[in-house]
Amino acid sequence: MLTEAGAPPRIVAGAPADAVGHLCPRFAHVRKVNPRDLPTDQGGAFHQTLTFQVLRRGITWGDPFPQEEGVADLADGQRGLLFLCYQTSIRRQFEVLNNKWMNRQNGPQDGGHDLLVGQSRAAGRECLLRTPGGEISLKTMADWVIPTGGGYFFAPSISALRSLIKR
Repeated sequence: MLTEAGAPPRIVAGAPADAVGHLCPRFAHVRKVNPRDLPTDQGGAFHQTLTFQVLRRGITWGDPFPQEEGVADLADGQRGLLFLCYQTSIRRQFEVLNNKWMNRQNGPQDGGHDLLVGQSRAAGRECLLRTPGGEISLKTMADWVIPTGGGYFFAPSISALRSLIKR
């Protein structure tokens, strides 16, 4: 573990348990695609859930939204996010996250659609916000994120590249 000279190592505490979804709603994108140690519809044991994780990176492009209320958006909405992820299996990882978790109300657990990027053929997406004071049903009126393209690309492993170099 790397630390400053003579300094004790820093320990970062994990997030508190939140099975019900009061701190991080079950429909939140971060929870839909990374339920961590919770059982899911894909298997009851938390170690099975870990096999669906992907290494991901989002890169924004375009002008930011105006900060002041009432100011016209000069960029006319020309902005977006380049999403890139690596995984060992598109079918067993990315497609499970996309088709079975983000785009379903009850995947990986009940609570609603992913309001950020989940796509629904029906008009709007629904979710259930659980609070200590009760439950509130939410429904979107429009999509916030609209996919405009994509592709799957093969990236060989380091060991495969090394074997090619040795030939």
